[in-house]
Amino acid sequence: MKIALAQFNPIVGDIEGNTARMGDFIDRARSAGAGLVVFGELSVVGYPPRDLLRKERFIADNLRAVDNLAQRCQGVAALVGYVRPTPEASGRPLQNVAGLLQNGRVEHVHVKTLLPTYDVFDETRYFQPGTAPRCFA
Repeated sequence: MKIALAQFNPIVGDIEGNTARMGDFIDRARSAGAGLVVFGELSVVGYPPRDLLRKERFIADNLRAVDNLAQRCQGVAALVGYVRPTPEASGRPLQNVAGLLQNGRVEHVHVKTLLPTYDVFDETRYFQPGTAPRCFA
């Protein structure tokens, strides 16, 4: 399997610009014969998004962008970092996730388990950690 690594510097808060670049990387990876293109942590929203995470529209725009990227994932899969609401009613309202986009949809999701809280990092302020790694074929 050919794996394409999409290294770029996402701009915090620029969901539209970040996903436009990501879409170009997906198209280039497909054209190069890659089976998977891998993006960095929170590549859709930029890192660290901090208090932008408190805006409901920001979260909704991020989820729409992921759905749009998934539509471009025909003939190639993409692993992308984004934010999603926590499915459980308790804990922090959001999760920092990596989603596997394939066949026009989000096929699998892994929730970040180890959230840093030192130096400039304050992820536990915003995110509910995952409980365990998830494996899938």
